[in-house]
Amino acid sequence: MHARWWLSLSCLALLGWHAARPSEAWGRSLDPEPGDSRPLVLLVASAAQPLGAQAIESVDQVWRERAPRARRVLLERADPRIGRPSRLALCVFEPQGQLVARRDGPLSAAAALEWLPIAIEAARDESRRREQARSDPRAAFDDADRALALGARDAAQRGFAALALATDAQLRAQASERLARVALESGDVAEARLQLARALAGCASARHAARVQLTRGLLEFASREHAAAAESLAGAAAQREALGEAEFEQACMALARAQAACGEETRAIATLEALARTSSSRATGEAARALAESLCTPSLSPTH
Repeated sequence: MHARWWLSLSCLALLGWHAARPSEAWGRSLDPEPGDSRPLVLLVASAAQPLGAQAIESVDQVWRERAPRARRVLLERADPRIGRPSRLALCVFEPQGQLVARRDGPLSAAAALEWLPIAIEAARDESRRREQARSDPRAAFDDADRALALGARDAAQRGFAALALATDAQLRAQASERLARVALESGDVAEARLQLARALAGCASARHAARVQLTRGLLEFASREHAAAAESLAGAAAQREALGEAEFEQACMALARAQAACGEETRAIATLEALARTSSSRATGEAARALAESLCTPSLSPTH
């Protein structure tokens, strides 16, 4: 009886010790380890604010309860690879060293348990995305393009960004044009300009050149360069077959707005009336007619 009781107590003690101990020691370097394909979790403080025991224990608890397949690193001083300095930051990198997720501020065990597993899984997704971009870049591009069409802007941005190192220059240029469009839709004009400059370097097909011209016109309009926008958008609208119907209609609507912003309401109305007559989409035709009617009242003329 006593032997059985003692054996049970010993097993419970052993289980408690195993659960309490960290599964792996903290590393001290962000550099990738040879052959290690795991995401990396970094806990870092500023030089003026040493790492507290609570933050370290919070991450230790994630390792004890979830045993994530990732390695972890402690740094007492911020590293340029994490971006802006912080008094305390928890970062997750994909295996090749790209920062995927970051959380700043005090770190409780509950917050770590909620946030870290999601961030680590996002790092694995990013790693798979980059691997696909290397092994089948065209399929990776098509996946990102579908995500963009469905409005999944973040997923599209990550997919196109993974193609930055593709060996196909034309594909890199196409990805840059899509990234310019995503940045523009997000309101990041500076990033849109940067990506568009990269896209301009690879205009090897009529469709790509037409899309670049459309994106440039949209960017110029967002920057209130209305005359330049009207010129670029007119050039894009002249390439209906290369653009495809949906983007041709987008170019015409944007062109009309740019013409109106330049004070050329008559030309804008003509652009819209032509679109309404030739569009195969009833919704587009109605939108074009409604915009044309609004231009008859100067105070309603679109300028943005």
